[in-house]
Formats: sequence, structure tokens, C-alpha cells
Amino acid sequence: MERIIEKPGVIPRPAKLRNYDYAVAVSKEHLPTLPDKYTIPEKNIPEVHDQTWTQMCVAYSLCQCAEGKDLYDGNDPVHYSPSWIYGRNELRNGYEGEGLYAQTAMDGILKVGFLKSLYFDFLKDVPEILTLSQSRDDLLPLSLENCPKAYYEINYALKDKKWDMLRQALVETERPVFIISDTFFKGGSHAIIAIGYADEFKGKKGRFVQFQNSWGTEYKDNGRYYMPFEKVDDIYVLSWEEPKFPFVDVKKSDWFYDSVKHAYLSGFVTGTSETDFSPYDNMIRGDMAVILSRMFEKLKQSINAFARTQLQEGRSVREINFKTPDECTVSFDDVECDDYYYNAIRFMCANGIMTGETDKEFDPTAAITRAEVATIISRTYMSIVRCLELAFKQKITIPRIQHISFKDVVNGDWFYNYVYDTQTLGLMSGDGDGTFAPNRSITRAEGAAVMCRLFKAIEKLLEQL
Repeated sequence: MERIIEKPGVIPRPAKLRNYDYAVAVSKEHLPTLPDKYTIPEKNIPEVHDQTWTQMCVAYSLCQCAEGKDLYDGNDPVHYSPSWIYGRNELRNGYEGEGLYAQTAMDGILKVGFLKSLYFDFLKDVPEILTLSQSRDDLLPLSLENCPKAYYEINYALKDKKWDMLRQALVETERPVFIISDTFFKGGSHAIIAIGYADEFKGKKGRFVQFQNSWGTEYKDNGRYYMPFEKVDDIYVLSWEEPKFPFVDVKKSDWFYDSVKHAYLSGFVTGTSETDFSPYDNMIRGDMAVILSRMFEKLKQSINAFARTQLQEGRSVREINFKTPDECTVSFDDVECDDYYYNAIRFMCANGIMTGETDKEFDPTAAITRAEVATIISRTYMSIVRCLELAFKQKITIPRIQHISFKDVVNGDWFYNYVYDTQTLGLMSGDGDGTFAPNRSITRAEGAAVMCRLFKAIEKLLEQL
């Protein structure tokens, strides 16, 4: 049975920069040997559901992931309520039509969990579902009994590893994986579950993902089929375990704990060893280049995936691009091609975000000052604003403060405008005594905090698109 999606069940949005990275979660430098063909154990695959006329594919697919986890644990089969996920207003991010923002729904289930269908099983028009679900806070204790701890992204920054990471997730978890395709199904973005993969389908060699749909057993082979991996856009792995955070020198009581944790689990920062982050050490210029280059790559892939969905809907947009490291026109005597920060530095210089200390020296191991950080993140933010305005053909308004409040930053300082930008955007604050301390080195913990604020600020920009 073929269906045409009249309205997309997935409301597309650019991915959050702070999504947890599955590659970090598995913490393996080298992928294990994986079979050419694999399907998760049949006992872990939930019953095929039928979303009927509703645009509830996100909710149905997430429920199937939870049902698969129960089966994996050896529990009796259970149905979870897509209506509960679909109807909770906080999961919908203010959207009043049909469909769900996928990541908003996943953020929601981390707070409210899954509810068994026997407690809330409705297929109603949207207003009715919203009203019914919001009036049943008494069901929250029951839904919280099955609450994931995290979800991980297998997506944009991974590039060529994306296929291998999806295979690894299926083989090692032995559970369904949540995926979205923007192009495989007629009519719009659709959420389904991946249950396997193969290197051949119907005599054709390639990379194919085995999936289970929520269109009933009449669809294809008893509700299952294969799609080319190239048609898979978003991939997320739900986890019922707390994310692994390895740094023993970052305590929950530290003011920077959340920032370091998010920056690490999102794949932007690493430790100085397997167990240490060294939060009080100075951040060096080379590391700052690495962090921001990772962010730019993830941002580009995220924005361009979103732009492609908008093009399909008839919106006049174009993809964004940044200059590559090979387009860097300068070379530094103190940056060697086998240095871990080599390509990152060349990328940042090519795009005008960072410069050398001199024409021939970048000084990659030097501690970076607060004035330099303000300069770099201001340039980063404004560069992204310009890219988005060109790509989406709309003006982005940035609120401005009247004047800088720091007594050690005066008009005429080379960093004055950059500090002004960072204060306007709430990206950096002073030392608490009315000073900015522009020449003081920034610590690794402070750097992680600034980066997280920058990621949040850019995510707010993306919400305007």
C-alpha cells in the first residue's frame, strides 16, 4: 500500500548545535568489524502500527523505539501512546497545525517519558488532543516510569562516518533507531524506525537501510522495506542510560559543569586526557580554532539539510557555504600539516574569523585572551548572520545595548566593537568588579561556557528561519 503524505508529519527545523553526538557516546576511536547485512533480533522489533490519517509519524516512531527497548529488556509487549506525545503542548513548540518538530518531541520525552496506550489512546483532531493531554497531569507519574535519559545524533558533523555509525548503533544496541527521510516518501518529511541494513537490495549493490513504517502491515513487506541510505537525513539513538561523562576534575557542583558536559557530549571539546578536562588551564589558540571549526561544519550541514526541505516546499532559499582550509591564502611557520589543529586554523583564517599573531606565526599553543575570544566569537556570530540573511533572503534584527559598561574597555581600543557585540548578545560578562579584563587569559572552563552561550545564540537565530 502506497500513501501520499498530504502534509509532512515532521516539521523541519535546523538541528540544534548542542545535540549529543553518538560518536562521543560510544567513545571508540575505531569502529568494530560490522557485517555486510544485519537486522536487529526479531524479538526486539515491535508490532507494526498504523497512524491512519494523522500526521503523527514522529510520535509513532518514538513509541516504537520505546516498545523495542522494552522487548530488548525481556518485558511483555506493550503499546505506548503516540497521542500523549503528540498532544503535550510543550512538545509542540507552539506549532498549532499537524506534525511535530522531531527534536522538540524528543526533548519533551526526556521530561515526561512514554505513557502506555491503555491510559491515553485517542486519535482526535489536534485541538482535542491538546486539550485532552494537557488536562491529564495526573498521568505524568505513570509516563515518567519510562523516561529516556538522552538522545544522540548521528548526523551532520560525522560526514563519511554517518553510515558506519548507524550500522554500529543497530548492531550494538540491537534496538530500533529513529530516522527521518525528507525525500524518500511522497509529500514531505516522514519519521520511521531503522531495524537493519544491507549492502544489496533487489540485486543492486549499495548501502540500504531496512526500516519499519507506521502505515500498517499492508505497506510493502508486512510494514517493512529498504531505502537507499542517501535518502536518510536525520538519525537519533534514544538512550535510557545517563550519558557517560569521563572527567573526574569537573564536578556537578562546579559552575561550569553543565557547559563542559554539553560541549563535550556535543562533540565540540575534548579532554586533556581520557579522565581530565583541566578546566583551570588556559585555553590555547589552536584549541579555539578546532572547537569553532567543528561548530561551523555542523552548522553548515544542519542549515543546508533544512534549506533542502524548504526548497521542496517551494521556498526560495539557497544553501550556505564556507571557505575550505585549502582556500587559506596564508601559511604559518609554526603550524605543521600533521598538527591536530592544522586544518582548523586554516579554515578559520580562510573565513576571516581568526588571524595570525604575525604574518608568519599563528602562535597556536599560546593562551588566548578574553579580548581575542570576544573578537573571534563576534566575528563568528556576525558571519553566520550574514550567511543566513543571504541564504533565506530575510533581514535578521540584532538588539543593541546603548554602551559598554566595562570601565577597562574604552572607545578606541582595537577590541572595543567586539566586546560591545559580545555584551549585547550576552555571550561574555565581566569579572564582577566592573571590568572586562581584556588581557587576561581565558581558562578552558570559561572557554566552554562562552562556546555554549554562542551555540545557544546561534540556535535562537535558526528559530527565526
